Amino acid sequence: MIVGPDTPEHWRFYGRAEELKRLGRQLAPKRGFHPKRIQGRRGIGKTELLVEVGRRANGQPPVLIFDLKPATAEDPHTRVSRLVEAARTHLPADKHTAWPPPDHRHYDSPCERFVDLVAALLDCGIAVGLDEFHLARPLGLDAKYKIMIDARQRVGSPPTPGRLFVLGSHQQQLLEMFASDQPLHQRITAGIALKAWRVPTVLEMACEQGLLSFPGRFLTLWTAFGGIPRAWEDFIADEDETRLPDMTRWSSDQVWRAAFISHQEALLERSSDERFDDKATIELSNPQRAILMHLGQRKPRGDIYDRVRAALGETIEGEGMNRRAFEAGLHLLIRHLDLIEVLAPFDGDGTPRLQLVDNPTLFQLHVFPELWSGYERVKSVHSPNLSTRRMARLETLEGQALERLTEGALKAIRPDDWILRNAWNQCPNGREVDLLAIAEDTTRSRAQVTIASCKRNANRHLRGAEALDDTSVAFLAQARAGRRDLGLPERPDETLLVSPEFTPEAREQMIARGRRTLDIRGMARLCGIPLPAPHSA
Repeated sequence: MIVGPDTPEHWRFYGRAEELKRLGRQLAPKRGFHPKRIQGRRGIGKTELLVEVGRRANGQPPVLIFDLKPATAEDPHTRVSRLVEAARTHLPADKHTAWPPPDHRHYDSPCERFVDLVAALLDCGIAVGLDEFHLARPLGLDAKYKIMIDARQRVGSPPTPGRLFVLGSHQQQLLEMFASDQPLHQRITAGIALKAWRVPTVLEMACEQGLLSFPGRFLTLWTAFGGIPRAWEDFIADEDETRLPDMTRWSSDQVWRAAFISHQEALLERSSDERFDDKATIELSNPQRAILMHLGQRKPRGDIYDRVRAALGETIEGEGMNRRAFEAGLHLLIRHLDLIEVLAPFDGDGTPRLQLVDNPTLFQLHVFPELWSGYERVKSVHSPNLSTRRMARLETLEGQALERLTEGALKAIRPDDWILRNAWNQCPNGREVDLLAIAEDTTRSRAQVTIASCKRNANRHLRGAEALDDTSVAFLAQARAGRRDLGLPERPDETLLVSPEFTPEAREQMIARGRRTLDIRGMARLCGIPLPAPHSA
């Protein structure tokens, strides 16, 4: 598609201010020819970012995006042949009728013709994006693009006014294309690595779409989608008849949540490309899959590194899960796929804890474990029915998701503070707090500490007030022994209670006890987002 100011926009572009600025600079005319790649997981918004930059550029230069992914049941070579025809129609009028030139060599395949057409578009000053570029490798396009790029980067070669960008949803295959033994090694450099939306962007989008009028239902969606733009767009803007109806049609959060679970189960069973392990976008070895299953189904709050490896050592047939296989699989899940986070103990060196932090993957594995091979079913005649179990699993994850939401909001509101989620001590009876914020206090000789407790049900804060005080004091006592450099106090300077929403009565009671409260609408307000009136469910 050709992108410009008139490109239709059915879903407003949210956030990405820094990425837009960087990509805009890369789009601007400059000396030399330096192809860039835009990296990021499926649904993170790579194509939309390039489309938005092209729209804001007002056709200077024009941005043209080709999708290499074949249509259903379409042969890849047929797809390239269709791209050839599409590319030719975008050549300027004076070049369209004269291409290819009479003295041009004979083309042995549509792939060669397509590469030369892209080169012609670049020579005309057009910025070209090649989407799903990981599919170029099996077609041999990578070797042909190497030749084209080398010709333009050779000393003394004529300048190339256009720009080339490559994108792909299969991050592993895309990275392999630039390995040291591959044709495109050092030919297409890393340009932008997209991460999930920051929490203020999610809150801004949710406010505009009317979701913050229902804080509990928004938390459910955040638990399932995290900061993945396409997941939100598909849920809200997709006009497919199978999407979940408007939130206002449901009598309560609980009824809506049950409908949402049923909706997501049907979607996962119907569409393989919605699953976390879709082979079109990710390749999981047995060790990697086992790590995700262990953390997603059995230990959603995380588990000690050594315990994870020991638990999996006996479960993987054939590979044995030795340390090398475990660490190699873990490295990819952490560094390149952003699925797992390493949490170190707060009070000093020790064995780290692993936690699955990708909301969609965690949601699918924990709420719907029966859908995945390798799930260990626990049989009990007294177990509740499946829908009840799934509801309970979702509620567990919503508590954790609220912690992540609060962490992201606090980092935006208090950027100079040191904010840690699930801060914990290494000792056998170590304490853990949901969130810990440490700020340098120049007026004192010690740090200023805030400890936050996150609960789905605001009333549980009242019942657990004394336990929170004891946990905070015990945590700081252990932390002072291991982190003398921070000057930690005996008690937190502030205790922050977080829930999706508070009734005025509950808020008053907590303030009377010296607590500060923060709900989801309050997070948005602190991020500078204007709020609509709350909806009375």
